[in-house]
Amino acid sequence: IGFSRSCPLPNRIKGMNTTKISINELSALLKRVLESLYADNKDYEDTAQLALWLEIYNLNGISTLLSAMEYIANHDAIVPALITDDVDRCVIDNMNGSLFNIACVATDMTIAKSSFAGYCHTNIINCQHLNVIIPCVTRCGARGYSSTAWWFEIKAKQLHVVSISANQTNPKYRIMEIGSESDIYHRHVDLICSQEKIDLSNSYEHLGHLMDSARQKKQISPSKFKQRFEKNQNNGLTIDKPNYLRLCKIADQILVEATEKSRHNAGE
Repeated sequence: IGFSRSCPLPNRIKGMNTTKISINELSALLKRVLESLYADNKDYEDTAQLALWLEIYNLNGISTLLSAMEYIANHDAIVPALITDDVDRCVIDNMNGSLFNIACVATDMTIAKSSFAGYCHTNIINCQHLNVIIPCVTRCGARGYSSTAWWFEIKAKQLHVVSISANQTNPKYRIMEIGSESDIYHRHVDLICSQEKIDLSNSYEHLGHLMDSARQKKQISPSKFKQRFEKNQNNGLTIDKPNYLRLCKIADQILVEATEKSRHNAGE
């Protein structure tokens, strides 16, 4: 693999399976990786921020992004459909595309509806990479709304629930083991944004029953999220070497293609 000046191979990566990189360095790298794939700057910056957020909090942001690259590269070929568009309710069919491609837009639409109706429930169906919704919940909290999102892992028989209170920075994330669930929930994610406190047990009785009967497998508290951020901010992020090399290769390919295109246009 050749490396240009845009993505140097750090000495700290040699002979190791991982490398250390600062949050700012990773942010710049992710933007370079994604900038050629989106026509609008905001789109690639939003996508880079989603992956960065997940990585900062040790939630596999880079590996999730790399697994989604095919979907991201072909995002223009996948046009989500707005199935339901009510005052406080949205249903979006993502046509089996990645949540990276519509997460911020869907979240901002949910927030906008909540500002008028006080509450909005958005359901995104036929979607990949559902954990991308986690930073979207914090986006709602930062805008002054309480928010909750949930999704099922059918094969693992797990329910994921992430929630945040209004004007808070860090969410609460729970993974619960449940009994067999219908495939109707496969690749679906739900997002609620509200001006009031959200009570899933009262508003979503079926989900409340599932949560009551489920066995909690893992929980990340708001204080734990804070600790993860502070640790990675101070010490840098530890990235798997193969993933780092793959990101650098993509970034370098973009630079080479842009340079060749510029030279070609200059000769016209």
